[in-house]
Formats: sequence, C-alpha cells, structure tokens
Amino acid sequence: MKEFVENSGILAAPENDIYPDGFNSTSVDTFCLEDGVSYRASGVPHFVNIPGFDKEKDKNWNRDRYHTVADDKDTYNADVMTTNLKTFGALAIYVDQTPALKLDMTATCDDLDEALNEDLAKAAGADTEAYKAASKALRASVDSLNKNNSRYEMAVSDGASEDELTAIRSEGKALNKTTLETFKYIQDHFIGIILTSDMVIKHIPYQSNIELISDVTAALEKDVLSNEKEQNGALDLAGQINVRAEFGYYSFSPKTCKASEESLLEDSNKGNLFWGTGKGSKLADTKDATRSLLKKSAAGEKGYYSEEIEIYNKALKAQQKEMTKTMEAETKAMKELADSLKAKI
Repeated sequence: MKEFVENSGILAAPENDIYPDGFNSTSVDTFCLEDGVSYRASGVPHFVNIPGFDKEKDKNWNRDRYHTVADDKDTYNADVMTTNLKTFGALAIYVDQTPALKLDMTATCDDLDEALNEDLAKAAGADTEAYKAASKALRASVDSLNKNNSRYEMAVSDGASEDELTAIRSEGKALNKTTLETFKYIQDHFIGIILTSDMVIKHIPYQSNIELISDVTAALEKDVLSNEKEQNGALDLAGQINVRAEFGYYSFSPKTCKASEESLLEDSNKGNLFWGTGKGSKLADTKDATRSLLKKSAAGEKGYYSEEIEIYNKALKAQQKEMTKTMEAETKAMKELADSLKAKI
C-alpha cells in the first residue's frame, strides 16, 4: 500500500476535502470489527481504508459511526462514497498494472519475532533457538518474493521490448500464485484469533496467560488483592486472563460466563463456523480461583490463598504445555514454508 499511496500517481485526493488530512500510507493491525476479517482468515488478502485512529480527534470514530440496522439516508455521505469508489477503483488499476501482487510477507516475520518472549518460552520448555532459526530462514525466503515487480518497472522505464515485458508478466503470473498460496499458509499456520477480538500469532494467548497468572500468584504471595494506584494486585490482574474473558466472573453468574465462553469454543460448539474457527486457543482454567478471591475480597478476608495459588499454578503448567506445543507447530511451519519458497523462487 505504501507504493500505491505514495508513488503510483493515480490515487485521487478525497472528494471535496472530506478528509482534510488526505491519505497516508500508514498500515495498522487488522482487528475483528473489519468487514474483511473473514476474507483474511480464509487466506484472501483484503484492503480497507480507515480514518487515522492514531489521532486524538479520531479515537472514537468507529464507536460513533459503526454501521447499525438504524442506518438510513441521513447517515449516507456522497463525498465519502465517491472517495471510496475512486480509491478502490485506483487500487484495481494499480494492481492490474503490476505484474505481481505485492504483499509484504516480511511483516509476518516481524510479528513472529516480536511474539517471542524468550524467558517465558524457555521456562515453558519451548525450543527458542529452533524458533529463531526457522524465523530467520523464513525471512530470507520471503524477501525474494517481490523482486519481479522491480525488474518489470525497470524494464518499462528502460524501454524494453514487448517480448521482454511479456516474459516478465508471465513470471509475475506464476509469482502471484506463489504469493497467494504463501499468504494463505501464513493465515492457516501462524495467525490465531482470541475469542472474537484480537488477531495474533498463535502462541500469544498462552504466553499472555502465563505472564498474567505468574503475576497473580506473585501478588497473592505478597497478600495484595488489589492496588488501585498501581493496578498490580491479584484481582486487578486476574480479570485480564483469557483476554479479559475472566473479567466476566466479576459481574455475571458462572452459568452466564460459561454459556458465553462455550458459544465461542470449538470443543463445546462444534460446527459454529465464524472467522475464528480453527484459530482459537484453550482458555486457562482459573475461574474457580478468581471467583474465590472475589468472595474473599468482598468478605474482607486476607492472607490465606494456598488453594487459589494451587489452582493458578495448575493452570499455568497447562498453558505452558499448550504454548510449547503451539510454538513447535509454528517452528515446523516456518521451516516448511521457507523450504517451499526456496524451491519455487
């Protein structure tokens, strides 16, 4: 997108200055309220132009404007529609004029590297050296994917013959197939979705839970249930377990929380096909300990947490086991993808 926005020369300015700051090429992480998330989860690249959420004035843009069943002609803006038609039309022209689809697979390598917490992974028993070596090999392989495009652009500027350009276009068609297969492989083997909210590298939910549970037990050993200022008490942290699904137990009945969780978990709701199918993780079984702490806090009881710590430690070991297994699968997949690309490019 950076090349399209900054250098293509075919992207028109927003209609009637509807977006006063114009366009920029900043890319942001996908999130699950995007209409394109199902496409990406299925291995189909998608593009969505969004307002600048990095700016204070736009931070609630989605909340205030997200489409609802109450939308009518009063929520329609002709300048926004015209801007979108021109933007996506220009993108179609740009893609059509480019011999090979440009997808920056090195971003996945960055995500895989950033997802690794070596200390936590080693403590869980994961082979971090194998993981890093596989990521390095994958980066070397995907780095060569887009070279066909620069060759084509240079050939056009140098006045190459039509036969030469046709040959490069033919290579580009084959490269497109490889690029799209690579994109789908990445979605299938590396990208997880936590419940219905965040898209992350698959071992991240376990890694996050391990860190949180460790901090919860450390707080209990210091007899700190809550700390309003630092927010580092056991109950301040426990609500964040399972991507804050645990926080439901702070306000709702166990029956309600269980029904909510089971509607999203494939083991308990088989055949419930949605964008997170096949990409979820196993939740940490800490609810009994967290509910017990909530009761003790309400009753003003302190200092006796051995049963809760035992439950948290059991859940910690289970999450470590799942993280190690998931990282082994990621490492294997990185190696397989790197070898496959080497053979094709």
